[in-house]
Amino acid sequence: MEKRVREIVNQCYDELVLLREHLHMHPELSNQEYQTQKLIIDYLSKLDGVEVYPTVETGVVAVIKGRKDTGSNRVIALRADIDALAIQDEKDCRYKSLVKGVMHACGHDVHTVILLGVTKVLSTARGEFSGTVKMFFQPAEETTGGALRMIQAGWLENPKAEAVFGLHVDPSLPVGSIYYRYGALFACSDLLKITVKGEAAHAGYPEEGIDSIVVASEIVLGLQTIASRKVSFSDEVVLSFGKITGGEVINALAKEVVIEGTLRTFNPSVREKVLAEIEHVATHIASAHHATARLEVTQGYPVLINDKKAVDHMVDVAHKVLGSQNVLERKKPTAGSEDFAFFGQYVPSCYYLLGVADFEKGINHPIHSPLFDVDQKAIFWGCLLQTMITLDFLRKE
Repeated sequence: MEKRVREIVNQCYDELVLLREHLHMHPELSNQEYQTQKLIIDYLSKLDGVEVYPTVETGVVAVIKGRKDTGSNRVIALRADIDALAIQDEKDCRYKSLVKGVMHACGHDVHTVILLGVTKVLSTARGEFSGTVKMFFQPAEETTGGALRMIQAGWLENPKAEAVFGLHVDPSLPVGSIYYRYGALFACSDLLKITVKGEAAHAGYPEEGIDSIVVASEIVLGLQTIASRKVSFSDEVVLSFGKITGGEVINALAKEVVIEGTLRTFNPSVREKVLAEIEHVATHIASAHHATARLEVTQGYPVLINDKKAVDHMVDVAHKVLGSQNVLERKKPTAGSEDFAFFGQYVPSCYYLLGVADFEKGINHPIHSPLFDVDQKAIFWGCLLQTMITLDFLRKE
């Protein structure tokens, strides 16, 4: 069967590359993926035996049922995220983003066309398998957790998916290889907002006010000691602040400063300890300067936990498809976060990293970089691997 799948993937490869380049040139931010949704629906609607359902405003679910009568009726789900990032594309290539300040800097365009390719292969080979496959084209991974909304809309049910598989591009890996990991792969993320309030005053008479910029600066520096002094190095904590806003004019002390960042952890008790330390440090530093600090925490995505049996299945298929030398176990989790984690809270799931780098051509810039790109041969390998994961899953009792 793998030979037949390879033939079909090869036949549609050029088409998928053109689709990826189109998506890369026309990226859309989270919850604004209307044209991306239209492209997905138009493509899927031309395939035989594929049921297409728009959902959660900008998402799509496709369902395909095999025609082979084997008595098996297993159900598997595959997921691709479809949104882009608010980053200016600085690459010099023919498919550079045409949308100012918006770019597929995280490879979701690649994820999308891989899943479109898998759907086309399965549509072409419906007579070769039995069971049901659900394809989740999911919006808003980068911001508001589109995965949870699709789950809450009931798409894992009726019939209930037995497992969900997904992938993410990895520019640190050469094309044709993958990383897998048992257990925790991506971190839990929390969004942090610390509002520091002082008293405005003339810049020439700072003693008449309370400088919230100085207080906020000291808070940021003080918080850096939490990961290095308040938790064990083995607890894997990342605390970063990416945005500070405050002040009105250059010749007056700022009355208020807002500090925003993220906390990434892998253990619930460590998370609670660190959040308590953040509040303790921020409020006491502020108090020492007669200012105030208030912490607001918005819980982000949970820890992404891979199911052992699902990983075993994926790895077994990958050894056959890619060759054992290209199937690499990642020893440590990544501090990134992923809303695919929500799927794992409902059904067994496996998420793995797909190599997209070509080091000789300089295609190895990190995700979320304005220079990010992929070796497009990764589309072939991702499509082939996801298809074979699906077919082997449906064949097993």
